[in-house]
Amino acid sequence: MQTNKYLGSILLIAGTSIGAGMLALPVSTAAYGFLPSIGLFVLCWLCMLLTGLILLEVNLWLKPGTNIVSMATQTLGIWGKLIALIAYFLLFYSLMAAYVSGMGDLVQKTVADVFHKNIYNGSGALLLILIVGTVIYIGTRPVDYLNRLFFMGKMLTYIFVIIFLAPHMQLPNLERTSTSHMWLALPVVITSFGFQNVLPSLRVYLNDDVKKLRRAILIGSTIPLIVYILWELIILGVVPLNGNEGLLQVFVSGQPATGLAHSLDHILQKGWISILFKVFTFCAIATSFIGVSFSLFDFLIDTFKIKRTSKGKMLTLVIAFLPSLLFAYYYPNGFILALGYAGIFVAILFGILPVLMLWSGRDWKKIATGYRVNIGKTVQILIIIFSIIIMLTQLAAR
Repeated sequence: MQTNKYLGSILLIAGTSIGAGMLALPVSTAAYGFLPSIGLFVLCWLCMLLTGLILLEVNLWLKPGTNIVSMATQTLGIWGKLIALIAYFLLFYSLMAAYVSGMGDLVQKTVADVFHKNIYNGSGALLLILIVGTVIYIGTRPVDYLNRLFFMGKMLTYIFVIIFLAPHMQLPNLERTSTSHMWLALPVVITSFGFQNVLPSLRVYLNDDVKKLRRAILIGSTIPLIVYILWELIILGVVPLNGNEGLLQVFVSGQPATGLAHSLDHILQKGWISILFKVFTFCAIATSFIGVSFSLFDFLIDTFKIKRTSKGKMLTLVIAFLPSLLFAYYYPNGFILALGYAGIFVAILFGILPVLMLWSGRDWKKIATGYRVNIGKTVQILIIIFSIIIMLTQLAAR
């Protein structure tokens, strides 16, 4: 049983990171080439790994089940609570906006390709919201089953896409390198490595077993790194950088899901690969959207003390979904844009705040007890500087 829990914890961390964000990685980093992009991946992975270990130490000071907002409250006081709350809300809404926008574009263009009919872009977004909202309204068990279905679909189609695209790679596509303005991709990349929100639950799940928790964080966060590197290798190797079907044009479109599917269809002249890619895209967006929607739903109910009555749940669902639906309406090509802004709140919530909480517990309030992560002060300061750079990059880019 303990082995199953340990394995489950690893997969939960990996599954939390691997989602729709990976669709944006190749197009956001294409201009820099394969090797510089991998450098960005490793840098962001390392930052998230270190702050995950820092949050583990902070959480172990406090009673089991203490979430990140409560951790900020107890270590940094009321201002820490306010910053954590605001960052959490904005992170959830940014991710929801990205996924709803991506799904809306995917459904609209798929209907246009298959049935040769144009439908309102928000129809796909509305359909996704109605399905997921209904499942969340019913309860946790159907959410779990629906998520399992889409997760299995995501992993199976990912494997098949990799296998079928690998023979079509062109090595010259991987040889170009450029480091000019490569920091602009940092907000999207850092968002794709976030997993820290599940750590309080894992601590309870593994009964404060520090050794297993540390290993789960290390292995669970490394799996997405491997998945993303392989994904980057395949997409950059198959799809050229320039041209009407190139990665730069897909980036400009703001919708990598449909853009990459269209490029693959044009380059390979094999419609079934494009269909397979669209199924993968649908499952990737759906699993990410279900997880974030369910978390936001519970977070809203807990924060505003909303009763779980029929009216209470309906009100919560409206609060959760309306902003993202409006975003999809006004920014139909806003997938990458929303992911970039999510990077700001990832940098605050999972970059700056963990280090400040560590300093407070060790040096200011001196509540640190037990396990201590071996990360020096210099590295802690570098994490804060790196997080600030991510925030400024996104703000300056828009």
